[in-house]
Amino acid sequence: MTPPEATSPRRRKIPTAAVNRLPVYLQILSDLQLTETTQVSSDQLAALANVNAAKVRKDLSYLGTYGT
Repeated sequence: MTPPEATSPRRRKIPTAAVNRLPVYLQILSDLQLTETTQVSSDQLAALANVNAAKVRKDLSYLGTYGT
C-alpha cells in the first residue's frame, strides 16, 4: 500500500509573516465587498495593506492558484 504522503500534493510551509498578513487581506477584501467591488488587483490590495504587490502575490500563492 502506498503511504499517503507519496500521493498527496507537496505541501509548503507558509511563513509566519505571510500568515500574519492574511487577516489584513481578508479585512480589506471584506470591506471592498461591502462597496460591491467585484475585482481587485494585487497593486490595489498592496496599497491598502501597505505592502508591495509582489508580496501580496507571493502570500496568496501559498493558498493555491486563483484568478489571473
